[in-house]
Amino acid sequence: MRLLLHPGHAKCGSTSIQRAIIRNRPGLADHHVVVPDPHLRLPGDAGFDPHGETPREFFRQVMENGGDTTSLRSRLASWQESPLWRDATFVISAENLINHLMGPIGEGIHRVLADYFDHVQVIYYIRRQDDYLLSAWQQWGSRRASHSRNTARKRCAGPTPTIWRSGRLSAGSMGRLT
Repeated sequence: MRLLLHPGHAKCGSTSIQRAIIRNRPGLADHHVVVPDPHLRLPGDAGFDPHGETPREFFRQVMENGGDTTSLRSRLASWQESPLWRDATFVISAENLINHLMGPIGEGIHRVLADYFDHVQVIYYIRRQDDYLLSAWQQWGSRRASHSRNTARKRCAGPTPTIWRSGRLSAGSMGRLT
């Protein structure tokens, strides 16, 4: 089994990427590329939602349960056991997979994903910094009547991990950074 993982940094086009993936779910399936639904269910699973969003909700629940990966391990083990999915490529795009990456919860989720797939490719879309800062201010700063300079300072100095550092941490969990 192969995994294309898009952890999606905030304000880096994740929503647009996810909408394109979901819109093309049927065509991807024709090429044995599988896009799980919000509950990490696959086509053929009871309750699978072919129009559902990406599995952010599933990963949010794992994080809120203190990083207990039992449900994730169970789901991935069932995929491995099914002859239907052995040669499949799975696309998981969920921007909350970048959350907690600096701590044991995020690292644990990424290590589980690495354990269950034969090949993992992590894909980052990186936005130009000036674009990112403007977009961040438009979404978060302007609502609080904050000046764009204050938003830029906060984003650059805040606890949100830098894209490069996140990439290095993902590489530590998944393999190599290219």
